[in-house]
Amino acid sequence: MPSLGDSIERRVEFVARLEAITGAVAGRTVLDLGCGRQALWSRAYATQGAHVVAVELDAARCAEAVARLAADPARGPGRVLGVVRGDGERLPIRDEAIAFVHCAQVLEHVASPPAFLAELRRVLSPAGCLMFIEHVRSEEPGLARWQDRLNGLNRRVARCNCNRRTLEGIRAAGFTITTIYHDRLRRVPPFVSPLIVGIASSSPPV
Repeated sequence: MPSLGDSIERRVEFVARLEAITGAVAGRTVLDLGCGRQALWSRAYATQGAHVVAVELDAARCAEAVARLAADPARGPGRVLGVVRGDGERLPIRDEAIAFVHCAQVLEHVASPPAFLAELRRVLSPAGCLMFIEHVRSEEPGLARWQDRLNGLNRRVARCNCNRRTLEGIRAAGFTITTIYHDRLRRVPPFVSPLIVGIASSSPPV
């Protein structure tokens, strides 16, 4: 998967490709987890007509996202409803209020993936969608062993885990995987390159 950099346009194109699978996001409430300082994904979804609730744990990033959106509001038929400082394991959102969750490189950071995923199930409406992009444990045994050896260093340097079995965790939380792509990041050390990009439904398997 090529880097999207700081480009809103590339993110809009990515969301448009998602819509071919999930249906249009226009008019739907989207939760952007870990929106960051620029709320780039929030802006992309708003461009496509979504009503976006952005959540950011870091207080400084949250404040900067609020200031940037106030100075330069998201463009398009949708809008960013607000930026909320919050913990993904205790979301300040009512049950079944969200139609679509955008989760990009968040699960690799959270303290408890099961608690985090349970919260996503709680806030998602029935048949809601979870879109995820995550660094994961390699399916190649040799590389997976290196990930295990280097994960402590990676947590100290990058503050995230490179060896989590995220796809299994999403399934165990009761989601149904509907689309999955296995990819690799370019221009990074091999032990952090394995990546999954996928879509899951909040409806359990039939």
